[in-house]
Amino acid sequence: MKFTPHVIDDKMRDTRAAAGYLVKGARPQVVFVVGDGVGRLKWYEWKTGDGAHETWAGHDLLGHDVIHGHSLQIADLDGDGNLDIFCGEMGKWTESSPLPDNPHARTWIFYGDGRGNFTRTLFSQGVGTHEAKVGDLDGDGRLDIVGKPYNWETPRLDIWLNQGNAAGPR
Repeated sequence: MKFTPHVIDDKMRDTRAAAGYLVKGARPQVVFVVGDGVGRLKWYEWKTGDGAHETWAGHDLLGHDVIHGHSLQIADLDGDGNLDIFCGEMGKWTESSPLPDNPHARTWIFYGDGRGNFTRTLFSQGVGTHEAKVGDLDGDGRLDIVGKPYNWETPRLDIWLNQGNAAGPR
């Protein structure tokens, strides 16, 4: 087994990463967010390359920085058959301080259309999360979210159950 590195963005540091088919029929796309610091949330699609010289196009999802984006996952949250992006910020990381570093921590869901377009939703604000995950927690076939803070108002577990819409998942 031999792996060869292929640089997508040499300016992104300390990132969380996820991959999936955000654009159907293309090569898989990659999403990066700065996990230990402040930086952009971007998704990348492969454009061209001969193996030695590849080109990846980056797309900024927010237009502003994410603060300690320690939660990142790609999943079909609305059940429409297209992958969505889930991203959340930490609220507190300085262990020696009783106060939160980021009291207005945000969590977003970007609903994808399978063609590389996303509808941004501010999912929550003021609830910092660390390594939140997406999964069907109540067995109803809809993806839910479970999260926990790093060291802010702990111990605590945050569970968001997906109630879907009146007609169920799209």
